[in-house]
Amino acid sequence: MATRLNNQISDKLLSAAEKLVTERGAEGMSLGDVAACCDISKGTLYYYFKTRDELLTALAERCTAAMEERLFAWMNGLTAVTSAQEAAKSLAAVFFSEGSPLTTYRELISCFSDEAKAVCTSAAEAWRIVLEIASLRLGQAGESLAARSALVVPLAVGLSASGAEDPEKAMITLLAE
Repeated sequence: MATRLNNQISDKLLSAAEKLVTERGAEGMSLGDVAACCDISKGTLYYYFKTRDELLTALAERCTAAMEERLFAWMNGLTAVTSAQEAAKSLAAVFFSEGSPLTTYRELISCFSDEAKAVCTSAAEAWRIVLEIASLRLGQAGESLAARSALVVPLAVGLSASGAEDPEKAMITLLAE
């Protein structure tokens, strides 16, 4: 019972931190803000996360795990008869559809926390491997994805930061060529 309650509170704190990071950036989020969002004292927050770096690292782990789940679901939906256009469209949706942790990831990969950045960098490399495996599933249609697999994550991050009118469409265009 206590473990479940601890997990619920920790999850609530991470959700509040994610909201703040998305709205203000990692530098604009303080532990006091997270505590205030959750209606708890800073002392209670310190029980779960001793420092802002620790909280940002836990958030990076949660964010990258969520994106990894989305990428694996995408990859598992591909077949040898999936066209390059369909694969690009569904991959763009992984990054830009509602609920995507891309904005949080973008803020964490560029934040001051070396630990959070390391989690994000390591995850991006794992995602590149998932993309290469996915390109093998696609056969000939996956050749352009295989050639661009190292660029997909930086492309998605850049498009999300650019303020492009339709970053999802831009990504589809760039990946399906």
